[in-house]
Amino acid sequence: MAYEIKCVMCSKSFISSHKEKKCCGDVCIKKRNIEITGRYSDKTITSSTMGAISELEISNDLLKKGYAVFRALSPSCFCDLIAIKDNKILKIEVKTGYKGINNHITFPYNIYKDSNKSDIFGIYIRKSDEILYFKNENKKSNRLLMNL
Repeated sequence: MAYEIKCVMCSKSFISSHKEKKCCGDVCIKKRNIEITGRYSDKTITSSTMGAISELEISNDLLKKGYAVFRALSPSCFCDLIAIKDNKILKIEVKTGYKGINNHITFPYNIYKDSNKSDIFGIYIRKSDEILYFKNENKKSNRLLMNL
C-alpha cells in the first residue's frame, strides 16, 4: 500500500509504503536527526579539537567562579580538570553535550572510564554556548544538575 506523506522538515509531499515515515529523503532525515539529538556536523573542527574547546570553556567558567583550575596534559588521565576553591578539590570530566527536542541533554558516557574517577561532569553545549555541571553518581538516571 502506498501512502502520501508530508515531510516534517521541508513540507514536500512524497509517497511511501511506510505510513510512519517522517522525511522525504536523506537530506531531510539528516536534518531531522540533528534537530532531535542536537548534534550537528562541522567538518572544520575535529572531535579532539572540540573536546579541547569544551575543556577550555569549562575551565574559563570555573576560573570566573573563583576556582584554581588545573588541566591534564595526558589524554589518558583519570579526569580532565581539577578545580580547587576553599580547600575543596573537584575532579571534573569534561564532555561536549547536545540539546535536542524538548531540551533533552545528551553527552557521551563510557561506563568503564567515567563511572567513578571524577566527582563531576562539566558539560559544554556548543550549539547554545551553555555550561552545565552534573554530579557523577554512577547511574545516568540519578545524575543531579548542580550549581558551582
